[in-house]
Amino acid sequence: MDTAGFAFENIYNSSESWENGAFVRLASGHPDYGWGIYNMGTHNVAGNRIFILKDRNEVYHQVVIENMSAAGVYTIKTADIGGGNTVTLDINKKDAAFAGKNFVHLDLAAQKVLNNEPLRKDWDLLFTKYIDLVPTRNGDLLPYLVSGVKINKGYQVAERSDLPTASNDTNNLDWNTDITEIGSDWKSFDFATYSYLVTDSLAYFVKGDGGAVWKINFTNYIGGATGGYYFNVEQLRTSASDNRVQDLVTRVYPNPSNGRFTVENKENDTVEVSLITLTGKVLESYNLTPNSALTIDATSVVSGMYVLSIRSDDKVSTQRIVIK
Repeated sequence: MDTAGFAFENIYNSSESWENGAFVRLASGHPDYGWGIYNMGTHNVAGNRIFILKDRNEVYHQVVIENMSAAGVYTIKTADIGGGNTVTLDINKKDAAFAGKNFVHLDLAAQKVLNNEPLRKDWDLLFTKYIDLVPTRNGDLLPYLVSGVKINKGYQVAERSDLPTASNDTNNLDWNTDITEIGSDWKSFDFATYSYLVTDSLAYFVKGDGGAVWKINFTNYIGGATGGYYFNVEQLRTSASDNRVQDLVTRVYPNPSNGRFTVENKENDTVEVSLITLTGKVLESYNLTPNSALTIDATSVVSGMYVLSIRSDDKVSTQRIVIK
């Protein structure tokens, strides 16, 4: 890739959802998914764009997501600008090592896949830096690096500003799933004192995927090298169950299939496997013993998309499957 004289347009992750990342922002709609084109015959997505990324050390890398197979395996090629040090890596998000996690991490400088993402059930809020559109003094919106708070996948947040923060009144709250609903605008920078001011009338309510609700109100923020968030947190409602829902370590292949596919149970417990239509009708159910595999013959069902539900006493996994 020759970058001489090339004018780059920066593309950023969405501030509203985890799914709408920078690599898909150029999508024009099916079959164009931003980084690749969907093939109806193979059900693979073949890469059609080269991306240039600048890492934390301001080193540039070129990246191509060459393919995502129907089985969920990503093939990614990374290199230095110009093609030096080219490496091809495979990431299988259905690998047991990544079960129950939101992301798989890739270190471009080291050119290796990392498994340091926490389990989804083990965290609620992420205190981080991200790019957001920030209003300038003349009213324009410019992309700017901010420090703020994101919520976990499946969580909801409501903001309240019309009552004292000590109040636990949760009536008439407007819940939404924007991952930066807490975000960064609970504070503002005071150029007179060169410090941050916190909007003390704001309270945020966070609803977890298990039904628990917490109240959070910020009391101070110190930027720069300190990077200190100061806040009060109070749990108002416990989860509906003491058992947090977890993903099962299972594998389903091939997908798509002609109706014959195999389910591998890598758990130490018996699981129930159910084939369900998109309208919720259970077509077939099976019990699968620990650490075993079962081949299901569903060749008699109509071609299309179905849901495969796999459950144990305290865990559940669902996966969409295609039967040709």
